[in-house]
Amino acid sequence: MLRPFFQSRLLPLMMAPLFLTIGMERALSDEVKTVNLQEDALITIRGLPWAAPKWPYNRVVNIEKFGGAVVGKAVLDRHGEQVPIDNVLIKDPFGEFYGLKPVSLVFVSQWGSKQAGCYAEMLVQVAPPPPANLSAEDALQLLVPTLIEIAVGNGRVVELKPQKIQPKVFGGEYTYQDSRDQQRYRSNWYMARNIFAVNANQAEMLRTAQPGKATLRVSFADGNAYQFPIGKGTVSLWKEVYDYNPTCRPGGAQAKRPTTTPTTPTTQPQVKPDDKIAARPSPAPIELPPEAPPPPKAPVQGNPSESPFPSNAEFAAIDRQIASNNLVSNVRLSSTERKKRRAFQQGWMKANPSIARFVGTWYAGDLTFYIYPSKFKRRVCVVTQQKETIDYHLGVVSGKELRFGSRSLFWIEKEDMLAARETGTSELYPIFAIAGSAQLPPDVVVEFDKADCNKSLPAAEGAS
Repeated sequence: MLRPFFQSRLLPLMMAPLFLTIGMERALSDEVKTVNLQEDALITIRGLPWAAPKWPYNRVVNIEKFGGAVVGKAVLDRHGEQVPIDNVLIKDPFGEFYGLKPVSLVFVSQWGSKQAGCYAEMLVQVAPPPPANLSAEDALQLLVPTLIEIAVGNGRVVELKPQKIQPKVFGGEYTYQDSRDQQRYRSNWYMARNIFAVNANQAEMLRTAQPGKATLRVSFADGNAYQFPIGKGTVSLWKEVYDYNPTCRPGGAQAKRPTTTPTTPTTQPQVKPDDKIAARPSPAPIELPPEAPPPPKAPVQGNPSESPFPSNAEFAAIDRQIASNNLVSNVRLSSTERKKRRAFQQGWMKANPSIARFVGTWYAGDLTFYIYPSKFKRRVCVVTQQKETIDYHLGVVSGKELRFGSRSLFWIEKEDMLAARETGTSELYPIFAIAGSAQLPPDVVVEFDKADCNKSLPAAEGAS
């Protein structure tokens, strides 16, 4: 099913010079930074969001157990490939710019050494061409890695075999926008993982790998195999990682790893199909039992639960509505508040340009939208308040549209106004800028921390 497509179309097209690839890992800086990470954050037993965006790549990771004691070291690497399906001439396999789209393939690897032993872990994520419906049996054959071979230079090849654990297969749902017709479609993506033992001889070969990129080949149960490069930053850090425990006793680090639910991802699997799924183009996978196929959810066009992107006629109509009713007067900003708001947005224009024009506080009637910027590309944290009711959503910006929960907001080329539409309705209405920041409940603060969102917005004039 997937093998003919990716072998005949995906890999050759990855080399085509027509496309510009974004989202590849940045080159390792001259001064390698070390980061600390709790070992729970590296557990993949419950799956990972698409392309594992929160993992620190090209860095030595000090693995800490609860309480802060360092129990190992690791380095993380990822590689992505994509065939653009629409008019966008940019490959974005990690979904950092356009969001997850079909015909994307990501390999995420973890190379580690702990007190209990050494290991490597390989995760494979694929968004097949629609209609994307794999049974768990097919996914086990197509996606679970069964062998890793690494060419480390001077004719040496490290061959890693899986530890004797049950491989995991996961599935998730996402929506994407096709730029050719501006319609949103629903599809599925899949993920599988396997853990590989690394003995002392293999660790030594990795430690002494020839500088530069290494070539890795991963094989699957159906006989298929893929080759791709491991970044030179990762290769250069194998020495420090596997120096932590050069004996690499049999059994590997994985035997001692906790089996509790990891700290990342967190609450994402509890997404309702017609609620937050549209605002989360990279939802956390949901584990599929090996004996049962995933739910049959083919892509749909014009789904009534989706909020369609406005047509040019709709944008023109709301422009006329604003002009004829002098709705500009509904903007509640003093000159000082407008300057603060403008400076706030311009500051984020450099750090996260796609979200900058949406951030700030907006209102329509008794409903207030607080849109907080995130350090993750295209993401925002959205708090809505209507009287005493406060709701939190993770939002994603795609072009002129911000999707979150059951709503969409649209940029209408007016500095202090946006257009809004409720899911499942055709009504497009304006919302207006106002100053102020929400009083965030403790549980919302926790969600902000997970999404790496700012916790403040420009204050209203005279506010303490």
